[in-house]
Formats: sequence, C-alpha cells, structure tokens
Amino acid sequence: MGRRVRRARRRITTMRSATVLTIALLLFAGAAFAEDAFQAAYDGAEAKRQARKFEEARKAYTAAADLAKRPWQKSAVSLGLGDLELAAGRLEDARRHYRRVAAASEIALWRAAAARIGLGKVLVQEKEYKAARVEFHKSLEMEGITPVRRLSARRAIAQSYAAEKKYKEARAEYAKAFAEKDLEASRKVFVHIEIGRTWDDQKKRKKARAEYQTALDAKAASAKDRATAQYYLARSWRLDGKRKEALAGYRAVLEMKGATKDQRKAAETWIRKFGG
Repeated sequence: MGRRVRRARRRITTMRSATVLTIALLLFAGAAFAEDAFQAAYDGAEAKRQARKFEEARKAYTAAADLAKRPWQKSAVSLGLGDLELAAGRLEDARRHYRRVAAASEIALWRAAAARIGLGKVLVQEKEYKAARVEFHKSLEMEGITPVRRLSARRAIAQSYAAEKKYKEARAEYAKAFAEKDLEASRKVFVHIEIGRTWDDQKKRKKARAEYQTALDAKAASAKDRATAQYYLARSWRLDGKRKEALAGYRAVLEMKGATKDQRKAAETWIRKFGG
C-alpha cells in the first residue's frame, strides 16, 4: 500500500514538473515571438525614416510602440521618432522625444548619448549654438560612450561652429575627431569632406580640394564617401570659376556607383549648363 502511494506521488510530481516546464517554454516562446514582432516593426520604421517616408515611418513607429514592453524598446522608438521629426523639421516634437530618452533609466548608454546629440542638433536648427554645444559635451562626458558616438559628438560640435562661421574652431574640433581612438579608418573619411567644406566656405579652394582629394584617395573610403568627395571636388572647381575642371569632375560623379540621386541630378544640371 505504501509503495503504491509513493509511486503515485512520484507520478504526480513528475506531471507537475512537466507542466511547469511546458508553461515556462510557452512563456519563453511567447516572449521571443513578441520581441521578434517588435524588432520587425522597429526595423521597418527605421527603414522608412531613412528613406524619408516620414508619414509611413510615423505609423510604423506607432506600431512598434504598441509592441514595446521593455524600457530599451520604448526608448529606441522615442529616439527613432526624435530623429524622424528632426529630419522633418518638427523641432518641438523632436525635442520632446529626445528628452524622453535622455531622462529614461535602464537604457543603453549610447542611446542616452544619442539623445543628447539629438537635442543639440535641435538647438543648432534654432541657432542656439552655445546651448547646443552644452548638450554635445554632455554626451562626451558620459562614461563608457562608444568611439563611434564620440566621433558623432565631435562632428556635431564642429558643425555648430561652422554654422556660426567660426571655421577655425570647427577645424580644431575636427582635429579632435581625428584623434579619437579605437575608430575604424572608414569612420574618419567623411571628416575630410566636412573640413573641405569649411575651407570652401572661406573661399580657400585649394585647401578645400586637398581635403576632398584626401577623402577620394582614402583606401578605407566607401563608395558613397568617394562619390560625395568627388561631388564636392567638382563643386569647388565650379565655385572657383574653373569650368573645364568642374565639368570633368561632374562627369566623374555620374560614373560612380555610390553617387546619390541628388548628386547625379545636380551633376547633370551643371553638365548641361556648361554645354557638355
């Protein structure tokens, strides 16, 4: 009798363990499915934002927000919306989203740093350059900020100086960007292009073209970076009144795979104007 009772108890215990395991597996599968659904919605929203399909992107972010359960997911949506509204020129909406991320807890440090950079860019659009640089420097002061994010902050500071026509200060900040450690060489190529633009803004064309050529010749340059460098090189020749060189430069843009639609359109326009 006692033996039968013990066997029955063991069967019950085994059944209970199996039930608990089954429930745990179902919960795990459900959580994994929910996270996959969020990631798919979020990735779709990001793709639409980058394609500048702003209305579609807003709807996609709303769908992602409905699926967001974890703090980092909610902050990711807010950051994406901040970037979207900044690109769309809706500065108050962008500020609201960035502030939500900057004030959030339990999120990745890089995301908080990105929100500070976003807030700074909003202020640059409002021509509040000093206040913008305060936000950029806050991101740099965050312990553990990634090298890529540090480069982004340095470039943002330099761009804010350039917007004020303080080109010397801008180039000093770009020099700090070059000095950032643990960065792939490809990440720094575009800095040469931005430095070149500061020289062009000062009508110092030779110095500008030297920077564009450095970017164009860089082994680490992407196809997009090379095309952009070539585009600005041609533009610099045009601004310098050198039509023959500008025409050759714009023709080269059309042959480059990395050229954007806007760059190709501008190149074609100037080629027609120069009679090429």
